[in-house]
Amino acid sequence: MPIGPLALTEHFPPVSKRDWVRRVQDEGKSLASLTWHAPAGFAAAPFYAAEDMPQAAHPLWTHGGWDIRARVTDAASAQRTLDAGARALDLGASHSLALLQDIPLDKATLHWDGGDAALLRALLDAAKARGVKARSGTIGQDAVLAPEALTEVAALTRAARGTAWRTIRVDTRHWHARGATLVQELCYATGAAAVLMTRLAEQGLSSNEIAQRLFFDVSIGTSYLPAIAQLRAVRHLVQQVFAAYGVDGPPLFIHATTSQRSHSSIDGATDVVRACSQAMSAVVGGADAVTVALPDQVLACHLQLLLRHEAHLGIVADPGAGSYYIESLTDALGQAAWRLLQELEQQGGFLAACHDGRFARLVRQARQRTEDALSTGTVALVGVSAFAAPEPDPFDAGAAFSDLDAFRLAKPFEHIRRATQQIAAHLGRPPIVRQDALPPVLRDLAKRILTVGGYAVHYDAASSGDAEVWVRAGTSATPSTCTPVAPCIVTVTTEPDGTLLNIYPGCRITTLLEQLHERLCASLGITHAH
Repeated sequence: MPIGPLALTEHFPPVSKRDWVRRVQDEGKSLASLTWHAPAGFAAAPFYAAEDMPQAAHPLWTHGGWDIRARVTDAASAQRTLDAGARALDLGASHSLALLQDIPLDKATLHWDGGDAALLRALLDAAKARGVKARSGTIGQDAVLAPEALTEVAALTRAARGTAWRTIRVDTRHWHARGATLVQELCYATGAAAVLMTRLAEQGLSSNEIAQRLFFDVSIGTSYLPAIAQLRAVRHLVQQVFAAYGVDGPPLFIHATTSQRSHSSIDGATDVVRACSQAMSAVVGGADAVTVALPDQVLACHLQLLLRHEAHLGIVADPGAGSYYIESLTDALGQAAWRLLQELEQQGGFLAACHDGRFARLVRQARQRTEDALSTGTVALVGVSAFAAPEPDPFDAGAAFSDLDAFRLAKPFEHIRRATQQIAAHLGRPPIVRQDALPPVLRDLAKRILTVGGYAVHYDAASSGDAEVWVRAGTSATPSTCTPVAPCIVTVTTEPDGTLLNIYPGCRITTLLEQLHERLCASLGITHAH
């Protein structure tokens, strides 16, 4: 029997947004109560419909793939990452052409984090001497915060004429490294593009040439869908800048690096999973090149190869185009960034705000809000501030974090874990926590927080004789079943009880664990490690 056409609308009638709103209200709620007010400075509704689309959907980028980039430290690491599947190399300003002596210049795209006209000319000459044509890449510095470098950027751009090299950098990573929100990073990218269009024109470059040579370095955070929208918003905002200067701008070149703000030496294996999510955001968001910032760059390359050859990402241009949520989020981020840029302009100018510290002050405030949210448990850093393993993960990056971003969420927690390891070395085992019979909610809260500190938490409360810490419900005046008394008593309550060693919903986790460590060191006769 042949299968006829399915009458889907008969069985699944269309549901309007009004119907969904009514259903929410029938549950005794409102859309406002379900709205997510993201730390990044935007709000997201619980659902979106066709009428929420800010504009007609169309792809913001058209390429279907991306360059797999790898960080390079020396000639051996360059060859190793190329063998692992990288086709683009990240080079520092201090790296010379000698590092590329055995690298096929026609096979690998090169990206210098710095560099000048002399370096570019030397590279082009070296390729010519080898009888090959060097693949185009990116070179140069962000001159927005270093106006003395504008002349050199202009000279570098002139040296690149006749090639496809990009020479005018906008780098938002240094603001991300200091704790900037998505909106603040987008504001800087937009304002920086406008500044460079003006200042480099004063150096004798045309608006068209500036637009052709412009490229962007951005960091990709852990918020998956907002990170996708962030990259799309960059393209939309900068095209508006181009239009303001009378330029029908070319497609932007965006290099995305996975953020290390959430990386930790406590749980390196989780960092690999985290980096995979970030890389997916970069690819789906339309990055032209992606660097996965893991200590093992071979693993970082393989992660991207999996996304390309097994997950089959990158075969469709702008898969977020037409998504009610992605389109709305792109618009919300762009609008918020544009408003912030306008505010700075009205208060004396964007460039002045970057130089006199006003923009940096906004970033510091955002960083403090992020640190507060993490320390009080409002947000979670998996494997570090929540769901932490009692013992450090064997996949320990250790000293590999020496070059991490200036702002890392895990730093205070790593300090606490190292301090607890000092106590463990003295005892020959992790410090033990035992508990009174507690209500499940309080029991689980105490265990979650003390496990973060590296303590071995046990529920059985037969005796505290082998325990360094005893957890009990109620205030310090409440009798305890603890016999004998453990060196440190921690109370767990539903509201603050006014004592230092008090766990309660929303307490500052890092402060409590630091106080506990100090008290425990004193009781055990151990010099407190600051």
